[in-house]
Amino acid sequence: MILKIIWNINTCSYPNSDFKVMYDIAGDMIKGDFSGMKGLGYIARFPHLTFTVKYMLFIKFLAPYHNILIMKMINISFSTVTVFIVYLIADILFENKKKSMAALIIASLFPTFITYTAVFCGENIAMIFYVLSIYLYLLIIIIISSSLQKCRVTERPLWSGSEPKITNILKGTNFESLGMWNERDAQFVEKNLGNYTKLIVQCRNKILIKSL
Repeated sequence: MILKIIWNINTCSYPNSDFKVMYDIAGDMIKGDFSGMKGLGYIARFPHLTFTVKYMLFIKFLAPYHNILIMKMINISFSTVTVFIVYLIADILFENKKKSMAALIIASLFPTFITYTAVFCGENIAMIFYVLSIYLYLLIIIIISSSLQKCRVTERPLWSGSEPKITNILKGTNFESLGMWNERDAQFVEKNLGNYTKLIVQCRNKILIKSL
């Protein structure tokens, strides 16, 4: 957040290009002029920008004189929360605090997450909902998987079958069958399913040999 604030303080940004058009249309709408939204108006031609215009209209209506500052503050806040959600996603995926913190640091220092806070685009708001949807999706999966295991419907998590995923790579590297299913690889996997770790090692060795 400190980096984002420093960037915004030292960047005299103001809506320009199509962002200025949207900003001006929002101002016109406050005055009762909706021409930009209809007919051959800019937003009528590109209706996907409607949300951004409505957002600018709302901020300009509440703060006629300091709306630029408020939009920057909202961008900084949303971007910071987005970074935290990235950390939560990494925590689910890796189940390792060090890796989760590494993801947090990378997201915190990611240039776009810093510089875009001074740009008046809808992506600053959309991004938080995008990463939040990923987090909730992974969380819904975990809840369902845990419920199925507790009810003894399944033995393993939904993302981890009794056959390791590397067997798919093994079958795909068989040049004789053009990467398609073949009986020889299938039988090899069937015979070694009893030892999960050993099967992974054997598959890696076969893949390495085939790649050479």
